[in-house]
Amino acid sequence: MKQQHFDVLIIGLGMVGSALATFLGDNNFNVAIIDKQQFKSVANTEVPTLRVSAINPNSQALLEAIGAWKLIPENKKAPYTQLKVWDYLEANHRLFNNNQLSFEADLIKQDFLGYIIENQQVQQAILQTLNNHSNVTILPPSTITALNLDANLASIITTDNQHITANLLVGADGAESFVRKSSGLGITKTEYSQHCFTAVVEIAEPAGMTTWQQFAEDNTTAFLPLASNANKHYASLIWHTSAIKANSLSQMNSQQQQQQIEANFPQLLPKIINIVSSGAFPLSKANASNYCLPNLALVGDAAHMVHPLAGQGVNMGFQDVQCLASTLIQAKKQGKNIGDVKILRSYARKRFVANCAMNSVVHSIYLLFNNTNIISKTIRNIGVNVTNRIPFLKKIGAGYASGNCQDIASTLKTILNLN
Repeated sequence: MKQQHFDVLIIGLGMVGSALATFLGDNNFNVAIIDKQQFKSVANTEVPTLRVSAINPNSQALLEAIGAWKLIPENKKAPYTQLKVWDYLEANHRLFNNNQLSFEADLIKQDFLGYIIENQQVQQAILQTLNNHSNVTILPPSTITALNLDANLASIITTDNQHITANLLVGADGAESFVRKSSGLGITKTEYSQHCFTAVVEIAEPAGMTTWQQFAEDNTTAFLPLASNANKHYASLIWHTSAIKANSLSQMNSQQQQQQIEANFPQLLPKIINIVSSGAFPLSKANASNYCLPNLALVGDAAHMVHPLAGQGVNMGFQDVQCLASTLIQAKKQGKNIGDVKILRSYARKRFVANCAMNSVVHSIYLLFNNTNIISKTIRNIGVNVTNRIPFLKKIGAGYASGNCQDIASTLKTILNLN
């Protein structure tokens, strides 16, 4: 059996795990990263792939710091400067005619609120940066058969008979994390009644630089601009609806899907030329009971999941990367054991609080806008108008749109009186 030892062993080759590997590699850690699947490189084709993320300014800064941002093709970056949100209310439920909120990047002194980019393009750019690190090893794809934690080391055994030890093992292996489950860390998870149907569509005009979202009874629809290529224009459409409806949509042919989208999305949706790709998945939120144990830490979806209406999932993961890497770098400079649970708790406390805050904000918004009683509808209409009239609240909203909402989480939850 082949044996190897590293300072840090990362399980999961996704965007978050590979970003952490690069960050630590830049700071002279001896790092290994392993995944059960081989990443397949993607060509810079004009047609976008289905899975996209809203990369906020904090995540952009991290990607710039590790040298990945410049490796993402410019024709795959779709910046947005404005977020519009509105509640579809019947006229008899409105106290005010205006029921739309708009948040602009200049409110928070940014050029953009973020970029919509295909996940595969982000991941590939990060992995390319690993090629410059002799101290980062991408291990051959393999499945972990055993994981052990003792007083000083973490170790795994793989199906190809590798025995790998590390001072710190990091679980970046997604929502169904093997690392989390094998280490005995619990998780609190809520399954939403809605599922998400998503589609990449070719449209008849440039998508522009505005992303929008409409809340309606049992239906939330959203429009994310994608980059234009070769005089063709694209967008990502999001539709939160019942599980039955979402699954039915995913089984339809593209013509039927287009008819359903045009019948249920707002009229400002640009003309659809065709459906490029589509899919459906359930919605949930979750948080691990703890993000660390001796010689072990969790990051990204292995530690937490958030409802995607805010588009903050991968951004929260990148914030985990920044926090954990900073914690480990400081410990190394001080000559401390990076697997010491006292060191790791500093990371876990900071990120647990921040991730719970984001989850609370998003969950509260979900509950408020999916409540159909007349009192909730009236509160929503009043809230939109109050926010529109007070610049300070609009600035907070723009911060939320760009992923910075920790400071307002507890206040919003108290105001809404939601759990």
